[in-house]
Amino acid sequence: MLPANSSAAVLMPLLLRATASLTTLATRGRSLLTSVELRAAVVATAGTLASYGSVLLLEHRAGLHVDVIVLAVAIGAMLGPTRRGDDQRDRLVSFAVLPLSAAAANEIATLMSRHPPAGDTLFALGVGAAVWLRRFGPRFAQSSTMVTVPLVAVLIAPVPPDAGVVHALWVAAAATITLAWITAVHWLAERLGCLPPARREAVGSVRPEGAMAERRGLSARLRPSTRMAVQMAASVGLAFALGRAIFPGHWNWSVLTGYIVCSGNRGRADVLYKGLLRVAGASVGTAAAAGVIGLFAPGDPLAVVAIFAVLFLATWLRPFSYAYWAGCITAALALLYGYFGETGFHLLRERLEAILLGAVLAIVASWLILPIKTTNVFRQRAATALAALSDILTALRSQQEELGRRQRRFATAVAGLEQIEPPLRAHRRLFARSRPCAQPVDVIDALRSCRLCTETITAIVVASPGSVGDLAPIMDDTSRLVAEARRTLAGRHTPDRSSQHFDDPQRPSPAVAPSDRLGLAMIELHSTAGQLSRFLSTAGLIRMR
Repeated sequence: MLPANSSAAVLMPLLLRATASLTTLATRGRSLLTSVELRAAVVATAGTLASYGSVLLLEHRAGLHVDVIVLAVAIGAMLGPTRRGDDQRDRLVSFAVLPLSAAAANEIATLMSRHPPAGDTLFALGVGAAVWLRRFGPRFAQSSTMVTVPLVAVLIAPVPPDAGVVHALWVAAAATITLAWITAVHWLAERLGCLPPARREAVGSVRPEGAMAERRGLSARLRPSTRMAVQMAASVGLAFALGRAIFPGHWNWSVLTGYIVCSGNRGRADVLYKGLLRVAGASVGTAAAAGVIGLFAPGDPLAVVAIFAVLFLATWLRPFSYAYWAGCITAALALLYGYFGETGFHLLRERLEAILLGAVLAIVASWLILPIKTTNVFRQRAATALAALSDILTALRSQQEELGRRQRRFATAVAGLEQIEPPLRAHRRLFARSRPCAQPVDVIDALRSCRLCTETITAIVVASPGSVGDLAPIMDDTSRLVAEARRTLAGRHTPDRSSQHFDDPQRPSPAVAPSDRLGLAMIELHSTAGQLSRFLSTAGLIRMR
């Protein structure tokens, strides 16, 4: 972002000191950084800053175009929050795929400049194919991310039309440098205890996103991964066509929004919710940028500092709400383009309109083209969680050495449900009065309570393996309740709704003397399992779209 040699000379020492300070805070200042999300944001920003400084130096020495620097920052900002918990094989896959995909993205971007129809079509097919690859499991999902990140980055920093093979090689080198810094900073932070190591071994025990079963209630036989790939390609393709026609100067905002809103499709409600948040966040970000952008002249080094500050906020606040991420990224991009001299309120307004167009196209594609119903996504993930809970109860009786692994599997399954919780919770707020019955979020809340109970039970039993002998009756009855909930969710069991309702008094627990934490936790688990069975027997679960 700093083509002038003088600017590079001024900022390089500042960037090195800032990177060292951020890394020190991330690794030693545990008392100051009490939030895991905050520490993760500091680590991710430190990696992005380090890669920016390195690629800035590379650009200065090799006389490259400034787009290489912007691409490196964009790749770092997107990869930084996702690298926790990588194992050795994950890293090898990333370093093998990212340079190749970065070079390919450079060539596609060049084609988009010279021959837009061909380049746009190839881009849309590329992101669609990357989504389709996720059907083969977590390793292919890793490769999919490494393919799509450079493609998205070239939307932020268009490649010069005269770029050739040599430029593609420099782009691949910049992407590799960025990935190396991101990987090194995360590895160091985890080794020094700043970030708790993220467990990924349990992910493989839960069916991947591409394996969502929707065999009931859908006329077509295509897998969800194929549906999502077609939706992604259609959304991006339409955004290219209409964006270039309506917003010739800012069509990339429509394409970027179309990709973001369709990415990670977890059902129609999720796409609609994400699209609304994207527009709301972009509106706030545009308004904020309009008030701040005038403070920096084109080429002002302080604008770079502001951009990284906003990127840090985006990374930190993203786990709390997607709207924060959307608003901060929009503001950061507005500051970036303002740094290169693109200022003016009319430009900000046009970008917001282009974002609105991209969001609408993504929602239309996900709702009308091979749609994935939110109810089916919820049912599959809830079934996975209930199966994992049943496995824990089985292990308590006869396979206590498996408790730790099965507990992690259950926690991963509940985390999968929590991913689709925000739109479901918004749905309950909208229809709480008109539909006074249990909603999917009630089931998610109950399973979250079950996870807390099983964590306590697992910790006690692992420490004292013989402590469950007196709890066999309540464990057996809890297993029956969970089995009943699984049958109800699968549609094989229909309780008498005239005598059972989700807010009826709970059926009594079996007799047990709650003399310790283990007994209390089992009573709580038994009670919550009964709630699950009643929640799943109500009609509210089949009314989501």
